[in-house]
Amino acid sequence: DGRRMLKAYSGFLVRHACALASLLFASAWVSGGLLLLLGRTHFQNYGAFELLVRGAPAVDEMDLANAALKAADAWAAGSRARPRTVLSSLDSAVVLVYSAGGEPLLTPERLQAICEVDNVLLGTDGYDLLCYDGALPIPGLASRSSMSGRSCSLQLTSPTAFFYVNWQLVLAIEKQLRWLRRVSPFARVVEPPPSVSRELLLATSAGFERGSHTRSCPLLPQEYVEARAAQLLELAATGGTASANASSPSDPVARTVREQLSPLVDASAATRGHVSQASSVTSFGEPLD
Repeated sequence: DGRRMLKAYSGFLVRHACALASLLFASAWVSGGLLLLLGRTHFQNYGAFELLVRGAPAVDEMDLANAALKAADAWAAGSRARPRTVLSSLDSAVVLVYSAGGEPLLTPERLQAICEVDNVLLGTDGYDLLCYDGALPIPGLASRSSMSGRSCSLQLTSPTAFFYVNWQLVLAIEKQLRWLRRVSPFARVVEPPPSVSRELLLATSAGFERGSHTRSCPLLPQEYVEARAAQLLELAATGGTASANASSPSDPVARTVREQLSPLVDASAATRGHVSQASSVTSFGEPLD
C-alpha cells in the first residue's frame, strides 16, 4: 500500500509539474506583495528575534533600539554641523577618580601619570565628535585636531587641566585676565600662583600637543606643584575671593569656581593639608544623538 501511494504521488507531481511551479511562483509574488504592503521589505536588526510575533518584550526592546539608530545623526568625517556649544548633563560625562590612599596625590610623578591617563580619553578616535566646543575667553587654549579639523574646549574639572597650563599664552595676556577674573571662572583658575617666578612658569608651560587633543605630560617641578596645589585648596574654598562666605550670591563667579574645582579636592583635604583623592570630569557637548 505504501509503495502504491508513493507511486501515485510521484505520478501526480510529474503530470502537474507546470501547474505546481506556477502556483509556487504566484505564492512568492503574493508573499512579496504582502511584505511590501506591511513595510517589511528588509530584515531589521532583530537577529534571532526577527520571526517573533509583535508585542513580545524582546521585539519591543529591539524596536526601540532601531528607532533610536534611525533617528541618530550621521557622523560624516570632518563634519562641523553638529552643535556642541552647550555642556551636556553629568549623566553624559566620563568621570575618572584618582586616589593615593591617604597620601598626597598631587606630586610631580602622580600628576604626570594622571595626565597620561587623561590622554587615553582625549586621544580616543571620535572624541572630538562629542566633546564640548563652546566659547572660551582665550580661544588659543582650546585643542584642535589637524586630522579631523574639529576643536574641543578646555574643561577645568581635571587635575591635568589645573596643573598643565599653557603659561606662555596666559602670561602674554595677563592684564586682560585680571579684568576678566571679575566675570570669568576660567580667568581665576589660570591665574598664576604668586609665589612662583615668571621664569619657572614659562619653563613649566605645557599645553595641548600641536594638532592634537592630547597634552604633553612633562614631569613638573616640585616647587611649582606645591604652589599650585596650595592655590587649588584656596580656590576650592573661596572661589578666588577673600573668604568662603564671599562666594555666595554676591559673587556668582566664585561659586562657579568652587563648583568646578570641588571634584579636585576631597572632603578631608583642608584638615589633612593635602589632596588625597581627585576626580577628572570630562563633559560632552549637546546633542549627543
